[in-house]
Amino acid sequence: MHALSIKLAVTGLAAALLLGGCAMVPPKPQSFASLGQFEQYQLNTAIYRVRFTGDPDMSAATAEEIALLKAAKTTLDAGYRYFVVLDQSKSAPSRRTVVYPDHLAAPNWYGPSWYGPYGLHSRWPYHRHGWGWNDPFYEGVVYNLDPVEVIYTIKCSNTASQKGEEFDARLIMSSLGPKYYLNADGTPRVMVQPMAQKP
Repeated sequence: MHALSIKLAVTGLAAALLLGGCAMVPPKPQSFASLGQFEQYQLNTAIYRVRFTGDPDMSAATAEEIALLKAAKTTLDAGYRYFVVLDQSKSAPSRRTVVYPDHLAAPNWYGPSWYGPYGLHSRWPYHRHGWGWNDPFYEGVVYNLDPVEVIYTIKCSNTASQKGEEFDARLIMSSLGPKYYLNADGTPRVMVQPMAQKP
């Protein structure tokens, strides 16, 4: 109990010093273009390939939504209303690493560990707990290492088939656009975050 009290006191002091040395920084604009890297290629008269690459911490579901929104925007920008996905490709599950707060935190019985650019790494990518697994001060943190990527090859048209296989680009833009900083007509909607503190 005494050791825990000392640990809490040290943590509180460190947090106070960190907050005391913080300064206000200008807000960073958020936009559709800032979500990741976009590429598009025209393969034929009405066929395009759309590629989106997001940060490693982005979920696959979010990346797919953004890529679908980019496909809808590409369709509208080209003067079409509908598109069908001819082919799609998704990145493999990302490699993961576990980072511990100090070199004593990773137990030997969970497998070998090594130092890398992100600190101490474990060979067991899904293991999260270090020495004293119920102690939050020794909790390991899991990081994804690889970016997430989604590629769609789409064919655009202005008529919908009877099968209804096409996506309605206008509908996608109006439903998903506001979520990812686009207006219903496809124009950018820049959002500004509140003032943040910087050490």
